[in-house]
Amino acid sequence: MRWAWKHPRWITRILCLFSLLVFASGVTIWVRSYLVLDNINRRTWGAGKVDFYSVDSSRGELAVNRFTLIDDSRIEAGEFGWEHSRGNPTAFHSDSISPNDRFNMSLGGFHLRYGDYAADHGRNTFLSLVLPLWLFFPFAVPPAIWLRNHRKRKGRGFPWRRPKGTSGISVIGWRWCWRS
Repeated sequence: MRWAWKHPRWITRILCLFSLLVFASGVTIWVRSYLVLDNINRRTWGAGKVDFYSVDSSRGELAVNRFTLIDDSRIEAGEFGWEHSRGNPTAFHSDSISPNDRFNMSLGGFHLRYGDYAADHGRNTFLSLVLPLWLFFPFAVPPAIWLRNHRKRKGRGFPWRRPKGTSGISVIGWRWCWRS
């Protein structure tokens, strides 16, 4: 069955361009992650609570973390803003289970971990999601399909016509030549 609404070609081109940009940035981060650990984080605090958010890339993995410290001694509010740091690449997670884990699941490069533990002034909670960077590879499919369809539509090269006064091609020895 055909679609009732035919979308404009420019929508397909924009979506393919977006997909290509996501794929290229994913591959760039993936290759870079084997050379250096990148960490982007943000820290905020207030009303007896400190929140720490971070996004890390290392050894072909991307980790999104949230750490919360409930601290009854903190009264003031503020934030550090965004910070970036670099380090040597390391693995994000180990297969060992901590007694502080409430949930710890690992499947095919994906890792989800949630837990909490008691601290001096309150309770700490953490949530970590680790994704493999090969997850961005399927974003290469739409641009490849678009390129294949574009080539079919436009054709390749230039139109070729036989010169006037020639009847075809003949073989003489090892060389091909035009018969006039």
